[in-house]
Amino acid sequence: MTEPEPTSMNGEIGIVFVVQSRVTGILSGAWNIRSHRTSFYLSPLGVGATPLKLSLHGADDRPHTSEPGFKLDVVRENLGRAAEQGSRIIDVSGYLPQWFTGREVAPGVRHVLRFMYRPAMFVGGTPSAPMPEPAASATIHSRFAAPVDDEVVYLDVCVSQRKPFWENVDETRAADAGIGPIVNTNREYLTVIARKVPYREELDPFSGDYQPLDDHDPDADGPVRRVEAFRHDAHGVMWITEVLMPERVIDDPANAYKLPPKRS
Repeated sequence: MTEPEPTSMNGEIGIVFVVQSRVTGILSGAWNIRSHRTSFYLSPLGVGATPLKLSLHGADDRPHTSEPGFKLDVVRENLGRAAEQGSRIIDVSGYLPQWFTGREVAPGVRHVLRFMYRPAMFVGGTPSAPMPEPAASATIHSRFAAPVDDEVVYLDVCVSQRKPFWENVDETRAADAGIGPIVNTNREYLTVIARKVPYREELDPFSGDYQPLDDHDPDADGPVRRVEAFRHDAHGVMWITEVLMPERVIDDPANAYKLPPKRS
């Protein structure tokens, strides 16, 4: 007997979102968020077999289930097929999974993820991600305007108990800046809150590591691709941002992620 998927008060069971420039039409990669039993799962769309996923696990008393918590992990069964389709994991400091705590922002509410989009990724000549196909598992499809000048766009993902969390309900509704909620079988709610803010380098855990690639030299670097970078900050929030990386670096076998040795 299968357990029916829960739905939120608006009937939503999954979310797809993307960011697009109103000037150049360039798209970010799209992401899919879904609930399943006591957990929420996030994975990129439009890349074929994805080698990575983000899991937001709630408490589950069934045997052989993951402990409660939030993690970035490899999808082992997809590694070979993903590599054949051009999706690879590279530049990993240590083995996966990487667990993170999120940051408590109110009683029973944790800010767990922050997607950050910078204007350099949407200027003319930057490779665009493809337009995502509608996902059958999603009942919310959202598209946000890309940042310009010295702005960044944050998409903050929060998980809350008992009721959906919005920092300011009226402002979020007026700006059409909230996505969700979706809910799992523990009656935990996931919401996404979008906002444009001035860029602050001191808040960016990627600062100084990847930004130089935005000014890539085509003659020296060759073709580049959009890739997702992940890093959690000192507060336990996992940040996800897009960067440009030369294909020669992505395709170099020396940079490929290697699974940890099996325990004897």
